[in-house]
Amino acid sequence: MSKKLFFLTIAIVLGILAILGVYFFNGYRLLENKEKKVQESWTIIADQYQERLDVLAGLENLTQKSAKEEASKAERTKSIWEVAREANNYKGMLLVTEKIDKEIETIISLVGNNPTLKSSEKYLQFQKRLGETEQKILAEQETYNDAVTEYNRQIKVFPASAVAGPLRLSSYPYYEGMESE
Repeated sequence: MSKKLFFLTIAIVLGILAILGVYFFNGYRLLENKEKKVQESWTIIADQYQERLDVLAGLENLTQKSAKEEASKAERTKSIWEVAREANNYKGMLLVTEKIDKEIETIISLVGNNPTLKSSEKYLQFQKRLGETEQKILAEQETYNDAVTEYNRQIKVFPASAVAGPLRLSSYPYYEGMESE
């Protein structure tokens, strides 16, 4: 009888461990899928900011004679962006997006003070590209923030928090960079 009880206890313990293992694995997969949605949305936004940096470089070339200092600031911004993007540092990239937008505003204001540049075909093309990237960013911003909300909520609520804690999963920052006009 005692052997039966011993094997029954072992079977129950192994069953509980198997259930916990399946639970942990499924919880991890759920969090992994939610995190993937966040990353996919951010990639779209990051690609648009890369496009904005390319436009910024073109604007720099257009205004180079009148704005050498502003152009060097924009180059530093581009370097910071590349470092943050390579490191996959979301918070860093969010900070740099603000800097990119400010650099673009500065150069546009410089161009605005020069009627010749302002009416040039090249400047008008840059304006169009900036508008297109801004619209794409605005469209994806809500998708990204929704995915972040879902992921951040999931890692804080039991039972997924039991998986997130030991894996040291942390929340993602929200993107509030662009506002529609």
